[in-house]
Amino acid sequence: MIYPLAFGFANSECTKLWTWFLKKLRKVIQNPDRVMLVSDRHNGIFNAMEAIFPDAAHGVCAFHLAQNLKRFCKQRNDVIWLYYRATYAYRIEDFNRAMVS
Repeated sequence: MIYPLAFGFANSECTKLWTWFLKKLRKVIQNPDRVMLVSDRHNGIFNAMEAIFPDAAHGVCAFHLAQNLKRFCKQRNDVIWLYYRATYAYRIEDFNRAMVS
């Protein structure tokens, strides 16, 4: 299950602010067995996560990854189409089929 636990407001994205936020989060959730953070992989988030939750898994937000593909692969609609097929595959067989397309 995914449980959104916290949110915050800041005037910028940087390692210092993300470190502050993740320290507060860690104080609330203590030392859970498994933590996974999903983000847009901003350097500030990644650096803070490495410092505060070094053993946590870090996932990439599917929406932000799609936005990057759209920005950097403008001429390649096939790439974006394949990305969506793989992203929204709910069964391994569907994912594998999308990856060989």
